Amino acid sequence: MTEKILIALLGLELFGTPIAEELKAQIQEHEKKLFSLARHHDLAAALANALDKCGVKVGDEVARALENERLLTLFRYENICFAQNEVCAALEEGQIDHIPLKGAVIRGLYPDPAERTSCDVDILVRPEDADRAVKLICEGCGYTFTARNYHDISLHSPGGVHVELHFELGEAIGEVGATYGRVWEYSSPAPERKHERGMTDAYLIFHNIAHAAYHFLFGGIGVRALTDLSLLKSQLGYDRDELASLLSESGLETFANELFSLCDAWFFGGELTEVGGRMEKFVLRSGVYGTQDNKVAVAQGEKKGKIRYLLSRIFLPYESLKRLYPVLEKHKILMPVCQVRRWFRLLRGGAARRSAAEVKTTAKLDQARAAEVNRLMADLKLK
Repeated sequence: MTEKILIALLGLELFGTPIAEELKAQIQEHEKKLFSLARHHDLAAALANALDKCGVKVGDEVARALENERLLTLFRYENICFAQNEVCAALEEGQIDHIPLKGAVIRGLYPDPAERTSCDVDILVRPEDADRAVKLICEGCGYTFTARNYHDISLHSPGGVHVELHFELGEAIGEVGATYGRVWEYSSPAPERKHERGMTDAYLIFHNIAHAAYHFLFGGIGVRALTDLSLLKSQLGYDRDELASLLSESGLETFANELFSLCDAWFFGGELTEVGGRMEKFVLRSGVYGTQDNKVAVAQGEKKGKIRYLLSRIFLPYESLKRLYPVLEKHKILMPVCQVRRWFRLLRGGAARRSAAEVKTTAKLDQARAAEVNRLMADLKLK
């Protein structure tokens, strides 16, 4: 029941859909669980605004917690926006083409942009411009270089905001990578900016679906991913043929159709399909960043067992290892050296804790639960 109330309140806040009186009458009874669930999906500020809109008063404890979340969300929003504007201004001055991604684009569709929280700033530049962009941002804005990953470079602002400077669009599964590689073809200059570009509406929706598909396989997605998609689909005048073509060439038609169906069932009065019902449960228990259980369940299914899965994590295959160490593209003979280097990296700090948690999850994971998750991935044509 808590889940139904939260979805109904989000429908009220984001789309103006009146909440049913029988659900409204149960809000106070479920207020603590409602707050906990909204916070789990990083939507506490949207919940607070929805409660204001429907005129329901909650108890003092929950009211204080909601107000704290609202203030924290506003603080994060202001920091994120400042960092985004600062980085984009530096790239514009340096005449480097760039595309703001994810929350930077979507938050403007929310009734209150601060409701659409982000943990970082994501900006795409061309691969050949990446090093010069880093130099401009670090020297001109005082940012700190943190790490270089296979598709992005991590920077931190003096105020602690994490910036991911992508030189590839991001994580890709199946045939998605080829379509990601053509992102610049689906972009055009932003108004009054020579070097800031925006994706076409259809490509923006495609990117959000493809990003959700990746996270479905690697931990899951939360409710916010569906509020994003619902707002994009309902507010943008996108080219439906263009979107259909992008989804078809990427093999994401089935996943997209079920995702749209779930959005319609939640916010626009549609009917929930059988697969959509299982997808709904998966999303609601995933939380905004997914779960280790989900990630391990999918990976175990691919490797057909716990032992094979653990061995694949210890001895990373070439295709995965070369993303961490691009030198392997030209010198495959260095694979043993890179494997050992990766092991030492996994033994340090946070990586060591994450590795230990993954082993623990693998050992205790219920096989019926793993089978359930893998059946869902197969039905969505993600495997």
